[in-house]
Amino acid sequence: MRLDNPAIFGEVAVGPGDELFLLSKRHETLNYVSGRKRATQREIDDFHETLIRRRKHATGIGARYFHLVAPDKHAVYDASFPIPIDYRLGAHYASCIPSDLLEYPVSRLQSLLPERVYRKTDSHWSLLGSIAIAAFIAARMGISEPIVADGLREMREAMRTEKKEFSGDLGSKLEPNHREPLQTLVADWEVEEAANVVPGNEGVFRIFKSSHSQAKGRMVIFGDSFSFQALLPLSRYFHQILCCRTRNYHHEIVSMARPDFVLTQNVERYLSSPGNDKTASTFFLIPQLIGREISYSVPAAKALAEFLSFGNIGLGMERG
Repeated sequence: MRLDNPAIFGEVAVGPGDELFLLSKRHETLNYVSGRKRATQREIDDFHETLIRRRKHATGIGARYFHLVAPDKHAVYDASFPIPIDYRLGAHYASCIPSDLLEYPVSRLQSLLPERVYRKTDSHWSLLGSIAIAAFIAARMGISEPIVADGLREMREAMRTEKKEFSGDLGSKLEPNHREPLQTLVADWEVEEAANVVPGNEGVFRIFKSSHSQAKGRMVIFGDSFSFQALLPLSRYFHQILCCRTRNYHHEIVSMARPDFVLTQNVERYLSSPGNDKTASTFFLIPQLIGREISYSVPAAKALAEFLSFGNIGLGMERG
């Protein structure tokens, strides 16, 4: 049931059963869902051309590529969203851009309902949602169906509910805080992790190196917090992953690393202002250009150098 006067507290909307949703002022969520604002054909065409250029570069070095739009929570939990949805931004882009370039897995996530695929107090995927999307990405990148199915089964069995509770990015905005059980993935494979330290988000990278016997290949991801959240499930399928927090495709990283797979990703609301790769700076200059201090541990610097030096003949590196 839609409410004539929905409960809205700042940027948080409360639906039936205290389901929380983000109403981003910066990305004009209310204007888009009401249909008062829509993507223009020029915006969609420009982003389509951007994805074509990205694919051309990625495939030129032998990598598989596609772009993933992480659906906003209200697009999946539309029956609980307390405001009528007259326009769907992600669905509009997906209807105009071929699926070999852009995937918008809203139906995949909805197929798992009523299991939780987004956290109740948060705008992000639940653990199950991250596992499902990791399997979706693996299948889309050409990983065999039996391996994808094995991974889904193994990770579902490895899900644990902790005693302590968690207040998400929406629940923490309310008083009193809304809380929910915290779930974790108890992986039975070892993962080596490395990261830089940057205040904020842009310019952060994380590297995962998986020991799982079925994890193959090297992946570069340019994305947002949804990509970062899915890294552990993705390590079930991919041997090495470099994930960079950015809205752009950075040619210099792909050219140096020469990965087997390249994924670009953004959450649906970011389509209100798609990235323009033509004005993108070098990824590793982003913190300095926005006035942030950056630091590396020695192990993180070594892990990054190893990943980016893949194309350097003489280092004796082999594909995983």
